[in-house]
Amino acid sequence: MFGKYGGYLAGGTGVVGLVLGLLFGGLAFASGAGQAEPSESPSQSSPPTDESTVPGNQVDQPGDDELPASATDAEMKPVNDKSFPEVRYQFQLDFFKLAIANCQRLEKSGVALTFSDGRTAILGSNKDGAIARIDFDADGNITEQFLPPIEDVCMPKYFHDEAVRWFARNQQVSAFYHLDPMSEGDIQQYAWHQHVQSAELSTVYFTFDEGVLTNITDNNFEYYSSAAVSFGLPKPQLALLKDVAY
Repeated sequence: MFGKYGGYLAGGTGVVGLVLGLLFGGLAFASGAGQAEPSESPSQSSPPTDESTVPGNQVDQPGDDELPASATDAEMKPVNDKSFPEVRYQFQLDFFKLAIANCQRLEKSGVALTFSDGRTAILGSNKDGAIARIDFDADGNITEQFLPPIEDVCMPKYFHDEAVRWFARNQQVSAFYHLDPMSEGDIQQYAWHQHVQSAELSTVYFTFDEGVLTNITDNNFEYYSSAAVSFGLPKPQLALLKDVAY
């Protein structure tokens, strides 16, 4: 259904869809819910171990039948890393590390988005530490400023942070996401799928070049679409973002 790789990450007795969003109840798990927000401390990975098994990270989970025989050994190397309890395979670990690092880069130095129709947007942390966004039209006039319920650049990091918190409490993870690796040559591209404020799956495309996010596409939201990404905002723009609030 979803292309190259798919499936559930499940633990316990059931699989529950993920619903992220401050307006619609946060992250839904099998027996509890928590708000999907960035963690207070940077994510750190411990070296994967082949000997240990992370509960809720079983090899025989639903979705394995979608994995093609053509998958490379490197892509499908099993990963059991308690720092990434939502991860089962190496390609997933690679993606989460890239996505988390780029979200942290946004939080620290801000990011500019450039759209094909001439619109632009800037994103960065406000004075409370939440990610703020200001949109500009093709002439450079501010059209909107707000705090996104879910910021696409940081969506996988929010998922990861909540998975780590849930695993610390319950020693298992029961949540859903789907990831398609679509890389060609030196360009790393992934299609990330999850439930966002809807029973339907939302899809966000991430493109990385030498570890840096260069393009992001979300056709589910009119204000996003496909955008070129550039990190590092000048101080005046960072100052504008500090004052954005609900």
